[in-house]
Amino acid sequence: MYRSNQRDLTYKFGEYGPGYLARGPRIDVGVIVCDPGEMHYLVNRGDAVWRAVFVRAPHDPADTIQVAWLPGQPRPPAGDP
Repeated sequence: MYRSNQRDLTYKFGEYGPGYLARGPRIDVGVIVCDPGEMHYLVNRGDAVWRAVFVRAPHDPADTIQVAWLPGQPRPPAGDP
């Protein structure tokens, strides 16, 4: 068993982005904390902070999507449907 605590997470972009509870060798498990108006592939359109837990399998360090966006900037246009 592997134990981790959200308080000990290091977020990918410092103050935002995914915080990994476990990375590899088979899966990644993490938490995303999203303030109102922020975007992490999903957009928090509400008034409260929300947290999402994610599981990504198989573990692949190259499996990432870079979005040219920073908190406080307008949301970029959505991709093709």
